[in-house]
Amino acid sequence: LRDMALCFAEEFVREGWNEEKLFAMFKNPFYAGPYLAWKQKGDAFVKSVIVEALNMWRKREYSHG
Repeated sequence: LRDMALCFAEEFVREGWNEEKLFAMFKNPFYAGPYLAWKQKGDAFVKSVIVEALNMWRKREYSHG
């Protein structure tokens, strides 16, 4: 579940979404996969996944920029 949630978060981080917008996505039933992760694991889990995705992408930008 964590890998799936991280994959979703990373995909939208690459689209330029910020933490607030990502968190809203996880709580939106339209996005079934992220919503499932939020329903099963809760806010703290989703926050940690979002932070991890943001940090991963920032590291990639710095190493390629």
